[in-house]
Amino acid sequence: GMAKVNFHITQKMLKEEFGDRSVMLPLGLPFSETVDAVANEFQKTYDPKFQSIVIAVGSGTIAAGVLKGMKRIGSKISVYGILCRESKQLRKKKAMIISKAGYLLDEPDFYLIDMGYQYADFVDIDCPFPCNRFYDRKGWKWLIENINKIKNPVLFWNIGA
Repeated sequence: GMAKVNFHITQKMLKEEFGDRSVMLPLGLPFSETVDAVANEFQKTYDPKFQSIVIAVGSGTIAAGVLKGMKRIGSKISVYGILCRESKQLRKKKAMIISKAGYLLDEPDFYLIDMGYQYADFVDIDCPFPCNRFYDRKGWKWLIENINKIKNPVLFWNIGA
């Protein structure tokens, strides 16, 4: 909720300061170009040895890109999306991500998991690579706690610090 409020506050400040000479990018950067770029990166990164993917999910744009990349290469591996903030409309959010990825009837094996986090909750755990404690570490924590419950090996999709 506060991200949306802050977005509108800063959007107003930007317009007051710069008027029509400014453009505010949409919250969550939900561009089809972002989805396509992530899909392209997934195609380069993918290795058929992976049995599961774990990804932190905010707006769903990156997750949609991963799913779109999977669709392009025909991968059927399981994807576990760990929400970075609570979602009262889990089914709607999942459908939106799947739709952005370009699936119609043949839905992927995609689980969207709500751990009850608020966006401002951070996870302070050790991680062997740079990642965001408000975003990716929520997914990393879930993976550590569930590694023996999902198929291995696992690809952890990290957006970085």
